[in-house]
Amino acid sequence: MLRSRSEGAVSNISKLRTLAMSSLNVHAQHGAPPSTRPSGSRPLTASQRARSKAHLYRSSTPPYKQASVVAHSLLMAESYKRLLKKSLVPDGIDTPATAEWLWYAPFALLCHDTRGAEPLFVYGNAAALELFETDWEGLQGVPSTRSAAPDGEIQSERQAALARALEKGYVENYSGDRVGFRGARFRIEGATLFSVTSPTGTAFGQAAVLPSWSHGDPAQ
Repeated sequence: MLRSRSEGAVSNISKLRTLAMSSLNVHAQHGAPPSTRPSGSRPLTASQRARSKAHLYRSSTPPYKQASVVAHSLLMAESYKRLLKKSLVPDGIDTPATAEWLWYAPFALLCHDTRGAEPLFVYGNAAALELFETDWEGLQGVPSTRSAAPDGEIQSERQAALARALEKGYVENYSGDRVGFRGARFRIEGATLFSVTSPTGTAFGQAAVLPSWSHGDPAQ
């Protein structure tokens, strides 16, 4: 698992947080996200849900309760709706509750900052952290190329998809081979890649919604 971050990575993440916080008006209302458990099962309480994912961060405060992450989550949700004309979160989720809902979402959600010399991860929800075999702190500032095997063909295919998303604003139904930080290989299917921008149009990254994946080495 990767733990270290370069000074450049820290600087880029700080700039992203500053942009997100200055671009969005984070309201003081709070609400709980709906359960994503199968219908008919007993829903987890808020404390049970928090404990079930506590291994995914090292700080005393869950990421989704941190003001900068709330702002970043809203920025992703607003960008998605602006580009795809549909919502990333269910109707009825009020503004600050968006961050918590996205953290526990039934899909994996990742974002990297594209403004530096190379794209660096700045966000991953609980599903994404489990999928890529890391935790919140271990993801921050890691080059996003690390999410795919170093094989030239795989990296080229990944970069081509990101370039298409950058040109159009988004790409839907994307599939590709990926690798976790501990080496587990899997294939993502039906993914959506989209640009993340502030309400004023300032671009700083790209996000990926991963609704489905299957494990196994595609080379076998």
